[in-house]
Amino acid sequence: MLGHVPSGLLTDLLQLEEIPNRLVIWQPEMHGEASEYRLWAWAGEVLSFPISTPIEDALPQAIEGAGPLPIGQANLGKLLPAVIVTGLIDSVNPCAFAVILLLIAFLFTLRQSRNRIWQLGLVYIGMIFLVYFAIGLGLLRAIQFSTEPHFVATIGTWILILLGIVNLLEYFFPRFPIKLHMPHWAHHRTQELIGQASLPATVVAGFLVGLCTFPCSGGIYVSILTLLNAQTTASWGLAYLVLYNILFVLPLLLILGAVGNKASAKAWAQWERSHSARIRLWYGLIMIGLGAVILLWMV
Repeated sequence: MLGHVPSGLLTDLLQLEEIPNRLVIWQPEMHGEASEYRLWAWAGEVLSFPISTPIEDALPQAIEGAGPLPIGQANLGKLLPAVIVTGLIDSVNPCAFAVILLLIAFLFTLRQSRNRIWQLGLVYIGMIFLVYFAIGLGLLRAIQFSTEPHFVATIGTWILILLGIVNLLEYFFPRFPIKLHMPHWAHHRTQELIGQASLPATVVAGFLVGLCTFPCSGGIYVSILTLLNAQTTASWGLAYLVLYNILFVLPLLLILGAVGNKASAKAWAQWERSHSARIRLWYGLIMIGLGAVILLWMV
């Protein structure tokens, strides 16, 4: 704090719930009645405000002028819940669920040991994590070249809503030509690889599922990536991306740990097959609702 800053401004500033860690506020006129004060949030341009401007109105402009909001301001309270919710929603993915259940059922059929089942299951899930993370990292880097991050976030959110509508159309009109499924060739190849019950085959199966999972649930992924690009820094965007992908594979880890015998593995697989259409219906509704929330309150 420099110059003769009016005490009322300082009092109002200190009463705010969130204040940047580094902020300079000063009043440049050393004599006479003050007509303006200045703010600098340690980056960007120095901003001047009429002395009558409330500090709660001026501070957001100074922070915005400094670039992406620092973590601890609006980011943590808004983006962290968004990443957690979307990561968990995205994890309810029929593509990945179906294949891990098939993997476990095959391994029990082939009389593999419990340790071997967990080993191959973890390799399979690890490959899905790495592939999906790599896709997200590539998209995030590409999006960062845009000079209109909020516009890109809006477009990404509309893509999410559009893909949600496609899920609904597929549910109500099974013959609708556009389907967000794993391609038939990839599904068939994955089944062949799983049947081999070997480490190299499981690596390739996980790679295929991770790659082909993106069309199934990529709308949510794209929308949250564009939001991260618009409202956080590169380093925190990367941290959020890691968290998102951990949550994305969390249900697969839970299924792997919960399925303890051949009968339960088959029961899980049958449940997934019998409820896949309804899962897709709810998935579509959630995608549309999530897109509406992002458009209204976050972009």
